[in-house]
Amino acid sequence: RNTVNVIVCRSPGELGVRAAMLIATRSLEAMGTVFNMGVSVGATPSGTYAELRRMADTGVADMSRCDYWLLDEFFGCDAPSGRGCGAESGGSEGGPGAHVVGEVEGSGVVAKEGNTMEALRPLPHRRELDNVLLRGVDDERVHGPAGPTAAAAASAYATKMAYQVLDLVVLSVSPDGNVGWLRDPDDRNQGIHQVDMGDMPGTFSKGYRSCVTLGLSHLLAAREVVVLSIGRNKADVVADLLGERRHTVMSTLLRLHPKLTFFLDASAAYNLTNLFPMVGSQQTLRINNVNIWQEGAPPYRDETILCLSPHPDDSCISAGATLHYLAPSNHVIILIATTGHRAYIENTTKEQRIATRREEVRQEALELGVSADFLDLPLYDRGSRMDEDDVTIMEDYLRK
Repeated sequence: RNTVNVIVCRSPGELGVRAAMLIATRSLEAMGTVFNMGVSVGATPSGTYAELRRMADTGVADMSRCDYWLLDEFFGCDAPSGRGCGAESGGSEGGPGAHVVGEVEGSGVVAKEGNTMEALRPLPHRRELDNVLLRGVDDERVHGPAGPTAAAAASAYATKMAYQVLDLVVLSVSPDGNVGWLRDPDDRNQGIHQVDMGDMPGTFSKGYRSCVTLGLSHLLAAREVVVLSIGRNKADVVADLLGERRHTVMSTLLRLHPKLTFFLDASAAYNLTNLFPMVGSQQTLRINNVNIWQEGAPPYRDETILCLSPHPDDSCISAGATLHYLAPSNHVIILIATTGHRAYIENTTKEQRIATRREEVRQEALELGVSADFLDLPLYDRGSRMDEDDVTIMEDYLRK
């Protein structure tokens, strides 16, 4: 199977922060293009979404170019004004025993459903995400199943998703090791479809009769998958999945997806000591295509990390500890934009000051365990005014 990256966090709060950091980084890496993010609902991802929202509100993360695509949505509540249907959804963590009653791709609708009052009430998963993640996000940037019936919503959503590839999708593990309301681990071509929840316990269905959900094909096609698992009640299923002892939708993703990160809190990772006896004894393990980071280990491994420093001293002053923390597991480069020769050093020439700064940076890189490069941007000698030659130098470096 493909390598699985597992990050063990000390608490649900730490998990939310670290997962949000990864998502925010991926959004930034989109470099001005739309970042298409698949979102599930439920108690597990809510902490990550709240942290991501906080980061966006405080300017730490820029999610302004993000489009959000719902994993699934509930339909078929006949109770007047929603009474009898849960105010909060059972969410994409799903429940046992659900079965497909119709698959819809493009305009081909198999399943039929009678008219209900559901078109008159807010969709529960969209409402839940509005509360925790989507506050202030324009409606045109939020996509999900919507329509007067589940069949109509599935058809419309399938048309929207026909040529769409998600950049990143956030999932959580259901109690039986599946994902949301997906139950067939072998149907890799499964598209958007409708699931009958009529016989499901109210704990999972919240009184709704059906669910429209993305298929396994959409998750496998996503460029990156982030899986979250919290709580002691998930410890058995997490150990079974990583030990390849269950055949489920999540096990298919773990086996086949080329870029998947599994975030666990300490409780969900409880049984990993039986599966991997060395867990708990060191920060980073690599066993049978499973990479495990724990107890404060860096959230990235084998990545090239670039720190852009306007002047030679900015990197160590502002990010020295972080760069030193990341350096053992990654290739970290400090990229200094300017020579630093405008600093005052008595009785020195420009060339001597440049040489001094270069030696200081060399010593800094040695101390931090990183490498360093200078861009020597011409803007430094014209009052910090950027021109095309500066842009060309930066583009040429990044393309190397």
